[in-house]
Amino acid sequence: MIKDIIHPDFEIALKLRHRILKESGELDIDDSFISEDNFRYVIETVQDIGNEEKSYGDAIVRKSVYVLYSLVQNHPFWDGNKRTAFAIAMFILKANGFRLAATKEQSIEFVLNIAKGNLKLKDVEDWILNNVHEL
Repeated sequence: MIKDIIHPDFEIALKLRHRILKESGELDIDDSFISEDNFRYVIETVQDIGNEEKSYGDAIVRKSVYVLYSLVQNHPFWDGNKRTAFAIAMFILKANGFRLAATKEQSIEFVLNIAKGNLKLKDVEDWILNNVHEL
């Protein structure tokens, strides 16, 4: 089991959501959930995802992939799901010593393709693996 991985809890995840929405120009940030339980489930479950991996790096990638894919696909908020999902996934990567090397434009296109249903979970994992680097 992999230990000492930094995960956002529910409150940190909401703060990340607020920050990314403010940075993208949202003036009135509203946490109107479609499913707060769904959001809580993803944030709590990510703590267990990837712990069976043999390497720390693999565990971090699995966790970021899970959060990104799950939040984009399950849509727990009325607005800002893709931005929130990406921000939380990047938090997991950065807090644990990794960074995404893709450009902003590449990242946006990637997340939009997840939302459109063009990518399966394995595709998301492959893309992140090909674009992540240890700090």
